[in-house]
Amino acid sequence: MVNNETANTIQALTVTNSAVTALTIPAGVTAARVFITVETAAIRFRYDANNPTAGIGGGHPLAANNSITIEGKVNVEGLRMIAQTATDAKVYVTLEVQ
Repeated sequence: MVNNETANTIQALTVTNSAVTALTIPAGVTAARVFITVETAAIRFRYDANNPTAGIGGGHPLAANNSITIEGKVNVEGLRMIAQTATDAKVYVTLEVQ
């Protein structure tokens, strides 16, 4: 498989349970994929451009010390995250662009 994507930016985000966090995608690039690592505190996420909630059923859970890859321009642009508890989560995101 040939990978035509390149790592464009690495973002360190603080994800709280009081506001939904979205990615910052630089102007003029096409986001192809993101690699997300949750370092501290669990989060919930959605990638359909709808806002997750901290409670059960509010999106996909991702525990601390876990990672996930999300592929596709629409999915990457629609990624939204929120912390599951009152503890802020430190999340690292590598954005790959075409």
